Amino acid sequence: MIKYKFKGLLLFIVTVSSLFVVSCNDEWDNHYKSNLTGSANIRIGEFINQRPELSFFNSMIKIAGYDKVLNQSQTYTVWVPADGDWKNSIDTTDVDLVKNIVKNHITRFAIPTTEITQSRIKMLSQKKVFFEQVAGGFTFGDNNLIEPSYSTLNGVVHIVSEYVPYQFNIYELLGYTDGLDSLSNYLYSNALEVFDPISSTQITEDSLGNKIYDSLFIESNIVLEKIGNIDSEDTLFTTLLLSNNAWNEGYDTVSTFFVSNHKTKAASIQREYTMIEIVRNTVFKGFYEFPFTYDSLISTTGTVFSSDEVSQLFSSTTQVYASNGIGFITDHFNFNPQKGWYKEIRLEAEETEGRKVNLAEIYLKSGIGFDLDISGEDKEFISVVSTATKTLQKVLQGVEFTIPTNLSAKYNIYCVFVPSWVVTGIVEGQTAEANFQISYTGADGSRVDKQNLTVTNNVIDTLGLTKMLVAEKFEFPFCHLKEDLPEESVVLKVKNPTVKETTTRSKTFYIDCIILEPVE
Repeated sequence: MIKYKFKGLLLFIVTVSSLFVVSCNDEWDNHYKSNLTGSANIRIGEFINQRPELSFFNSMIKIAGYDKVLNQSQTYTVWVPADGDWKNSIDTTDVDLVKNIVKNHITRFAIPTTEITQSRIKMLSQKKVFFEQVAGGFTFGDNNLIEPSYSTLNGVVHIVSEYVPYQFNIYELLGYTDGLDSLSNYLYSNALEVFDPISSTQITEDSLGNKIYDSLFIESNIVLEKIGNIDSEDTLFTTLLLSNNAWNEGYDTVSTFFVSNHKTKAASIQREYTMIEIVRNTVFKGFYEFPFTYDSLISTTGTVFSSDEVSQLFSSTTQVYASNGIGFITDHFNFNPQKGWYKEIRLEAEETEGRKVNLAEIYLKSGIGFDLDISGEDKEFISVVSTATKTLQKVLQGVEFTIPTNLSAKYNIYCVFVPSWVVTGIVEGQTAEANFQISYTGADGSRVDKQNLTVTNNVIDTLGLTKMLVAEKFEFPFCHLKEDLPEESVVLKVKNPTVKETTTRSKTFYIDCIILEPVE
């Protein structure tokens, strides 16, 4: 997602879509200029400079450097607040504040009151301000127009009764709200920016002839792209804002699930995955001023929270309002691991990636048409036919599966088998058995290899699906993630101990999937 940042802002501001679409072509300008109530032979900046009742905002324009911009040939519309008590609330020594407010009153192109009913105008600040017709006149951001639609050589000036404050969006608010340092530092540290000369406006030149710009930067943020663009002005969001205490609670909780044994990147892996999981489900699309009144809420990453879970998440929070939604500051990390990062891992047996076979043959089968809850969209599974002889009985004859991801946590491990009659058509057929081995990275960094797992009942049911408990509350000391080296992954080996077909035991079994369920 590409964003824009203006020089002088501590935070970046995004470009958004508008309900009011303005054309910059000559035909459009000519049409609307013909409907203006006045005309002049001076530019916008000169017009404002000549009106004494606009002196304070005029001084702000000069502080912001926009006196030069408004005297260029490019077309603008400016809503200028007349002098009044509002000026007492402005600290003109805060150049960033002044510049934000000035940009909040300027837009590109000529926009008279003609044909205006209700429009949201995108200002140079990238904020949206309502410009609408009301009984007896027009308003701009709830402020009355005193003198509308004055024509100049390079645009239109409207004189209004008050100024429109610059309101931070949720992303910007983080940097101006006490107690959110951990959250803001993490999100802001993932922002990247590059100067965009095409979209920037040249103000002047220095003594050496170098062009001086009101600079615009293209900015992206990989974390916001994952959890929700709370920097965007075109969408409303409801966001849980974690205080420093909540962040620390979250880090202490989540980090235990991402203990890495990577030889060189263990600490960075744990830190990176912990922080993204802390914020993954904190953003909700929409404006929910009273979130606990809803039956459920869905985060931008797709996690559904029940009403009870929502009440827990939003309990004892403080509301803060932004230009693009509402934030709830919470002092506690109330997320259930199993509704976030600690989820079931399901590996479909028919997937070939990470699957190996030894002394066996594998065939793809389908359970479509059978009243069995075989997983996968096409209800596919595999048959594993042992080709081992008695002399090779101790060697793996079967299939092994590389588990692509697991956390440093406890799991109940299952292997789901399909009954043989789905393939053979014989209900009272032979039974089959299964033995299991597991290997993974141990606490000392070496491989815990070929660890046999004792299964209480390893006989596969001949009538229905067999969800065989391979290991209960099996604890992995380290997480194994996709970018880790392959040899650090978890490998589960499923072995058929039958090497000779008998009347009661088969050399073939049928595997649907491998499941690792989080332990409550």
